[in-house]
Amino acid sequence: MFAKGAISGLTLVMQSALDRPLETYVFEQIERANGCRSEAELCTVFAGAFEFFGFGHFSVSEAAGPDGCRSGSHQFGRAHADWRNHYDARGHIRRDAMIPRVLAALDPFTWLETARSPLDKPGRLVLDEAREFRLRDGFVLPMHYMDGSACGVMLIGETEARLEGHRRAAVQILSYYFATLGRRLQREAREPGCGMESPPVRLTPRQRECLQWVRAGKTDWEISVILGLSEDTVSEHIDAARKRLGARTRVQAVIEAISLKLISL
Repeated sequence: MFAKGAISGLTLVMQSALDRPLETYVFEQIERANGCRSEAELCTVFAGAFEFFGFGHFSVSEAAGPDGCRSGSHQFGRAHADWRNHYDARGHIRRDAMIPRVLAALDPFTWLETARSPLDKPGRLVLDEAREFRLRDGFVLPMHYMDGSACGVMLIGETEARLEGHRRAAVQILSYYFATLGRRLQREAREPGCGMESPPVRLTPRQRECLQWVRAGKTDWEISVILGLSEDTVSEHIDAARKRLGARTRVQAVIEAISLKLISL
């Protein structure tokens, strides 16, 4: 299933009538990203989007492979090169307190939130050394996959992030898209033509309909009333769609479905 907090950010941006300019901005970036045909193009689009929220560096790193072993390997994005090299050289993957949080959580968190929690000396050391590189705050979004692997979308800035309310939700949605589209582009670059050769994901009309209402922020009970189905039946349709899309959570299922144009923004 999914954590309620993981879907709330999606709902806040997608459904909000309180901050239309921000909602419009997020949708514009998503539309631009959907037209990208390379990792370089994708990074160019998201460089501007993340900079808008105060993050000059952004990347996706593997937290653990399918075997559960910690990895920390850079997958794609524009990481802070000097910090990345220092992090690897010091073996900070063994000390980084954010890795266990990525592996255990679905909801995003910030560096400062981590710093305010009880930390052991090695975990505190990683954050202290990051500040020596003028990196004061970061936003981390855990991403979990069907094969058991997990990665973290890492956004890093030189000032304390201002992510109240709608801004936090907007960054969460953009981070989901960046990770989802980046992984797809990497797969296509690795296996040219895989998008054409692989059978397309097919959802039933009911599965698409239920996911569309999830995208609109409706609960299973609300969807059951709208569609005249039982709440259990709605849950079954959504879960089946999630599995067909290869997603671990409902948020990821919605993002995948939108990126594949199976449901609308």
